[in-house]
Amino acid sequence: MKKLYGYKNTTSSAGRGVEYEIEQTDVDAIMCWFNFYGNPSYVFHMSNGDTYLLVDDYGAMNDINHLSRDCVKLKKDMFCKW
Repeated sequence: MKKLYGYKNTTSSAGRGVEYEIEQTDVDAIMCWFNFYGNPSYVFHMSNGDTYLLVDDYGAMNDINHLSRDCVKLKKDMFCKW
C-alpha cells in the first residue's frame, strides 16, 4: 500500500488534498503535466476506473517523482487514459 495526498475522481484541485492509500499494482497509467513554473501534477488511472489527481504542491510529500509516467502538453490530457 502507498499513501498519497490528492483528489479522487475530480479534475479540480480546490482545497487541501486528502490522504488515500492505493495498491501500486492497481495503477494502470500515470499521466504528468508541468505548469508554467515547471512544477508537475499527476493523474493516477486505476484499474477500477478511479482517478487520483496529485497536484504539484504535494509532489515532494507523495515521493512519486521516480515513477514511470507519460507527460502531456495540455493539463486536460492528463485525464485521458491512453
